[in-house]
Amino acid sequence: MMFIALQRVAIAPMLIALMVLVMLASGAIYQAQRGEVPDRLVQRFPPPPDLTGADTEFASGAASP
Repeated sequence: MMFIALQRVAIAPMLIALMVLVMLASGAIYQAQRGEVPDRLVQRFPPPPDLTGADTEFASGAASP
């Protein structure tokens, strides 16, 4: 009886963690589909010099509409 009660209590945090992970993954997929890169990643990993052209967001520093 005690095992069943503890098992049901342990499922709730796992489901909450799973829900958080699904939300983070869906946000990342949404950003990837739009071609967005977080500013922190651009600062940490700047684009190569041969990519600085007029067709990239990095050249002007402006975000896409």
